[in-house]
Amino acid sequence: MAFLVEVAESGELKLPAEALGTVEPHTTFRVEPLGDRLIISPATDIQRTGNEQAPSRRSQEFREWANRPRPPAPDLDDEALRRENIYE
Repeated sequence: MAFLVEVAESGELKLPAEALGTVEPHTTFRVEPLGDRLIISPATDIQRTGNEQAPSRRSQEFREWANRPRPPAPDLDDEALRRENIYE
């Protein structure tokens, strides 16, 4: 059975639930453009990198980054942050 879907202005492609069959929620897929076609296949753990990490892992890494000590930096006075002074 074929389904018609439309690409949103943001580039999102939403598939109806009937088109997915028994795919579990939060399953990661690999999308490969091939000319005027897209090949969509389940991603293996080896293919998952960078922004494709599990949300819990990304949030843990963000918290670790946010809790690191900040490097020393000079203080800026209010005058330095005025709009007309930023571009000097």
